[in-house]
Amino acid sequence: FGSMSPEAMAMMRKRNAIYIDLVRTERNFVESTEDLISHFIVRIRQSDVVAPHECAFIFSNIEVVAEEHRNLLRRLEAAGDNWPFIGNIGSIFLDIKGLLNAISVYVSNFKNAMNEIERISNENPRFQAFCNQQMMEDDVDLTMGLTMPVNRIAQYEYVLRNLADHTPEGSKEREDCENAFAVLAQSSLVVQTSLVQSGETARILAVQRKLKSDGPMALIKPGRRLLEEFKFKKQSVCLFNDLVVLARLPPQKGFSTGRSHKQRDELHKVKKIENLNNCNMNVSDKHLELVLAGDSFKLLPSTPAVRNAFVTAFHCAVDELNRAKVYGVALADTVKREKPVDGVPLILRKTATFIEENYLTQPGIFRVAGSKKETTLLRETFDRGGEDAENVQLKDKSVHTLCDIIKSYLRSLPEPLLSYDVYEPLVQLMKDQSNDREKQISKIKSELQNHTPEVSLKVLIFTVKFLMKVCERNEENKMTA
Repeated sequence: FGSMSPEAMAMMRKRNAIYIDLVRTERNFVESTEDLISHFIVRIRQSDVVAPHECAFIFSNIEVVAEEHRNLLRRLEAAGDNWPFIGNIGSIFLDIKGLLNAISVYVSNFKNAMNEIERISNENPRFQAFCNQQMMEDDVDLTMGLTMPVNRIAQYEYVLRNLADHTPEGSKEREDCENAFAVLAQSSLVVQTSLVQSGETARILAVQRKLKSDGPMALIKPGRRLLEEFKFKKQSVCLFNDLVVLARLPPQKGFSTGRSHKQRDELHKVKKIENLNNCNMNVSDKHLELVLAGDSFKLLPSTPAVRNAFVTAFHCAVDELNRAKVYGVALADTVKREKPVDGVPLILRKTATFIEENYLTQPGIFRVAGSKKETTLLRETFDRGGEDAENVQLKDKSVHTLCDIIKSYLRSLPEPLLSYDVYEPLVQLMKDQSNDREKQISKIKSELQNHTPEVSLKVLIFTVKFLMKVCERNEENKMTA
């Protein structure tokens, strides 16, 4: 130590602190994974709660993942044998091919595992009761536990970046940390990109298992996000980005049972499930009034902090929902928000372009009605906006559904593309037979430019050009009018 500068000593202390935290969190992770295996996999295999193939489908190769993490923990602990001089952590992470391969297999099955849990929970009451028992007795949640391996990779990325920052420049250790960071950053990106929706599925399933309803209840839906769960004195409110679930809390029992701290983990009786756009809230000094499609419920916050947090979250959710919507929203507002280069809203450009590239010869494309359910789901996706709308896949949708989307969107505009101001001038022009064709077309263009906003003209031109392409293939698609 005598030959080390104060700066080098300070850097070593910070590096060692990062190392200690890395080992601690890795040890906690390994223990949590082992708890998940012992409480679920082992107990399920010893019973007939679910079939063996269903158990394998849910847990995939998590036991292999756990073993790879145990190996990593042993190597990380050995790196501190010469304390306070720790070994090359970067080189350890450059040699975890087995772990990355195991995670890759696990990730590829994760979304299917979440769907399988939802299916079995709905069809098998014993499995639902089993999961609830593990949660209440041992505080082990299945879906939260299954998300741990996929989140751990991103945590390594953060650690390696910090280690590199506190390792001398030009050293082999820093080079290895930076290289390992680059490798894990790429792996983390792939993992997180593929699991955004699956991770959200796990959170929603965890909430759904706390709820008891008189009828079927499926909260999982593409694009749905759980924003937060709020507990009031007598009710709980689960606030989603598009939905509100109000439930009654179980009665608080006395402390003599020794189980009072877990009473609120019992099932909550669902009172009302309603779309967020059908919900309102009235705020007073003493309580909150939540109005769900006309039904009013008084909420008694346990603390002012809970009250303020819920009011803020509810208003933010409603604002976000309204801000993303395209149906029933003025065209100028949508274009201003989306900022498309060509001035055409995403919903119109995406559907029309896909039809043009794939379905122009489909007979009766605009005449035959599409699936009502499919149209509703697709409409809700575009109304959510953001990545959901940008990345929505249309190849599995009926062409008639896509045409219904175009028609319903244009009908929903508060002001039509051909504005009300231009209606009367155009009617008069069409009645006037004194002009030749070219002169009449020129006057129509002039009236359109004088009475139609530029934003509407751009969309009108796009729509007319698209419909002209449909007409050009009328012998095949039978759209002659």
